[in-house]
Amino acid sequence: MIHRPRPLRLSLFVLLLAFAGSAHAGETVRVVIEFGGEKTKTFEKIAWREGLTALDAMKQAKKADEGITFKYRGKGSRAFLTSIDGVKNEGGGRKGRNWTYRVNGKLAKKSFAARELDADDVLTWKFAPFGK
Repeated sequence: MIHRPRPLRLSLFVLLLAFAGSAHAGETVRVVIEFGGEKTKTFEKIAWREGLTALDAMKQAKKADEGITFKYRGKGSRAFLTSIDGVKNEGGGRKGRNWTYRVNGKLAKKSFAARELDADDVLTWKFAPFGK
């Protein structure tokens, strides 16, 4: 005897597969770029997924309406951001302003290409002297 799936079982199976694939649908992170002074750019609805890194979020912000441009060198744990919207790191010294990032207000301790984000995280880039 050949067993054929019943339409209702098949429909439920397809529905379960669709739901499983969209378990994170609607979850987002926010990206904030603080250039110093009054200029700030904010991207409220960066789509979150399992394994999303700060670099991935930046790539989404780049594609957004009125997005950003950014440059970096290296990859993975050695990736280093060098500029956002043409504003370049200034180098060392007490007054040298550079791009640093925080996640939920805490200074990051690893490369932005390796730092994974959670849903609802806020990724903030600041152009300022280190520690400010």
